[in-house]
Amino acid sequence: MLVVLILGVLTTGSYFFFFAKTDVSLMDEKDCTVTFSGTNGKGKANVACMMDQGNYNDFFTTVKYTVKPNENLKNGQTVYVEARYDEESARHYRIHPVNTSFKTEVEGLEEPVEKLVQEDTTLQFSNLESVKQMIDFLKEQGLPISNVFYYDRATIVDEELEQVFDKAYFEDQTIAGKSSKANAHLSGGTIEICTSKQAAYDRLNKVNSIDHHQYMYNYVFGKVYVRLDKALSLEQVQAYEAVFDQMNNRQTGSAKAMRDANF
Repeated sequence: MLVVLILGVLTTGSYFFFFAKTDVSLMDEKDCTVTFSGTNGKGKANVACMMDQGNYNDFFTTVKYTVKPNENLKNGQTVYVEARYDEESARHYRIHPVNTSFKTEVEGLEEPVEKLVQEDTTLQFSNLESVKQMIDFLKEQGLPISNVFYYDRATIVDEELEQVFDKAYFEDQTIAGKSSKANAHLSGGTIEICTSKQAAYDRLNKVNSIDHHQYMYNYVFGKVYVRLDKALSLEQVQAYEAVFDQMNNRQTGSAKAMRDANF
């Protein structure tokens, strides 16, 4: 009888030892750091846990830490930090995960700064009503424009510019008189406000199909087609492009991108 009792105790102990699982802590407030970023009412959380992984490195590679909720957080709000793990891996290593969550309070988010809404008074291609507006603006920015020829409606009709609403060409005083042709337009550039963006590209394609021996740099900003004389140096062209970028309210890419695309 005593032998049977001893065998029973040994068997029960072996069974317990074989099937027992080890408690493994997945996180603890003292081992995890929760940081908050953003502004009050628009915050987000990030969690980092430095746990003692013991002999379970492979298992801990499956552990992921999350914070819920984790958007539009505000100071004083309660959030829950949770550890998710691969259950199959836990069974394989005979792990009983403990300390899988805790709660904490959002803190440290700064109040949003209210920006004063100011009317944008910068001339932009989207609100350009006449080429004279643009010529005046170029002059205000210090570009060396001297002479300007403005097209009237009769001239636009005579030259069969059906897709052009307004037009002018101007002279850059640094290259005045250096055009390769005696009868060429003033050496500098041309501005055309067209009836549509497609019309502006149609004009660009038509001008480029004709060998003027004059224009090299072409730009389309919305329905505005601008071209600059090849006699201008790259440095001079970039001075014009800087102003174009001021006027370009995200209708197209940068002036440089336009130049590269339409070289």
